[in-house]
Amino acid sequence: MGLLLAPLAIPATGATPNESPMRSAHQLSDAPPLPVWSIDQAVASRRLGEGHWFFDFGLARFGQAVIHWPQAPAGTVRMHLGERLSLPHQIDRSPPGSVRYQVHDVELLSGQAEHHPRLHWHPPGWLTQGFVTTPGDRGEVMPFRYVELEGVPPGFDPQRLRRHSLALPFDPDAAHFRSSCSALDAVWNLCRHTTEATTFAGVYVDGDRERLPYEGDAHIHQLSHYALDRRYEAARHTMEVLLRQPTWPVEWQMHLLMMAWEDLLYTGNTDFVRRHHDRLVAATLSALARPDGLVELGRENQTPGFLASIGRQEPLRTLIDWPPAERDRHVTGAADAVVNAFHHHSLLLMGRIDGLLGDTVAAARWLEKAEQVRTSYLRCFWDAQRQRVRDSEGTRHASWHSQVFALRFGLVPPPHVEPVLRHVRRRGLAGSVYAVQHLLDALYQHGQAQWALERMRAEGDRGWLGMLEQGSTMTLEAWNADVKPNLDWNHAWGTAPANVVARRLVGVQPATPGGARVRVQPQPGDLAYFDARVPCPRGPVDVRWHRGQRSAVIEIEVPEHTVVELMLPGQPLARMLPPGRHRHTATQERWP
Repeated sequence: MGLLLAPLAIPATGATPNESPMRSAHQLSDAPPLPVWSIDQAVASRRLGEGHWFFDFGLARFGQAVIHWPQAPAGTVRMHLGERLSLPHQIDRSPPGSVRYQVHDVELLSGQAEHHPRLHWHPPGWLTQGFVTTPGDRGEVMPFRYVELEGVPPGFDPQRLRRHSLALPFDPDAAHFRSSCSALDAVWNLCRHTTEATTFAGVYVDGDRERLPYEGDAHIHQLSHYALDRRYEAARHTMEVLLRQPTWPVEWQMHLLMMAWEDLLYTGNTDFVRRHHDRLVAATLSALARPDGLVELGRENQTPGFLASIGRQEPLRTLIDWPPAERDRHVTGAADAVVNAFHHHSLLLMGRIDGLLGDTVAAARWLEKAEQVRTSYLRCFWDAQRQRVRDSEGTRHASWHSQVFALRFGLVPPPHVEPVLRHVRRRGLAGSVYAVQHLLDALYQHGQAQWALERMRAEGDRGWLGMLEQGSTMTLEAWNADVKPNLDWNHAWGTAPANVVARRLVGVQPATPGGARVRVQPQPGDLAYFDARVPCPRGPVDVRWHRGQRSAVIEIEVPEHTVVELMLPGQPLARMLPPGRHRHTATQERWP
């Protein structure tokens, strides 16, 4: 039996979600957010033969296929549902990996208004608990884009087949992005749709194969959700679930802390960090730190007391990246560079959190610990001769991941950032769809806007355009089946561009918890223009940017009760913009 993480009381078709728009970003409900049903019509249908129909809904969603035919003649229709085609107008009956396909015989009952299959879902054989089930008046759901019907009786109108889709409520006008690069726009739309469609369970899960919440996956889903809609309950509820059932990767413990920080930054609400303060302290892994501050991970130092503090019974293990084929031969050690980069960042976050809670003494202690870890990190992992970060104590190997996470969390000595960036670029994209989130963040942090833009719109099978070329309309679990043969086609941890475009390229992020002050710092690369709306805690921030022959113009619309800190290139001080419309010009050569 599946462990139902929260009662998903799914409203009947056409019901209005039981919620009202938040009047303030500080108001959060303790009740779990409820997915709701919506009805989709196929964007294309085709009669393939006598009683044989094909339907394309344009985008894959989690849901159920329903034939609305109150006066249907008695009989049985064979229904095929799937995410992928094998031939034009033919659903792949044997898709690879975890790409979804089901076939069912649907009985048409005279006098019954709706006719639908009894869909099924089963966890992998190794998974016995913790997965999310989806009860409701229509039973199980599955991700699908296509439907084929066989044996349809005469008199059938193709408008009678509809998809009932299940997802959390999303405001379609809360965010938009359009630019001079159609490839980037396509990638953004792919990630936007994935972020929305994969909320079918009411919490952030890792795709349809496992339907499990994982901290690392959930953090990326949270960032993308926040970049697309001004609703914060799903992330809050997912964190509550993860506190009850933490997962095995050691880095994921610190991703939970990163989620808590984003929750605090966007909502300004301290309830979660106050209520779970001790648990967040444990997530820094300070209990595993040796005298020099570095974390060592071993079975012997993960005592029952430590494991109880993080809610686990089994020891944590180092992830680095997933699947393992994406680890760039990283040499994991007891004291590991990637783990300790996360550890350093978690100490800084706890310092910020305690500072906001008014405990300045504790905040100062966290900052002291972080400085100790920085000193020990450079002593232990920095290879001054080769200007690279070593993977762990006792090895000279310097994986792509060691460099990327050191850049991401500010641990590369400033004079040596350029050599490390050159090394990363020579290695190419040697990480997964998860790790690329941290790569893109690191590139924008270090002024590499053009490189990051090229990465997001890159062609080939290690990019988002490659996912579209494979036929998916949601982001994949991995770049391709070569690196993960059992990948699924509905994994929100692959949605980095949705949040990176908003937070880094357009450059809109809360500057203070609760969003009374928002920073806008565009890094458009070689784009000729973009037009974006980014949801912020107190209302949307609209940013339009246009590159002319000699200068670039930026127009910003600031919502009420918000002040924008506009950071323009070449100007060390921010311009403070009150609510209203503003227009500024900067010389062409200064824009990154």
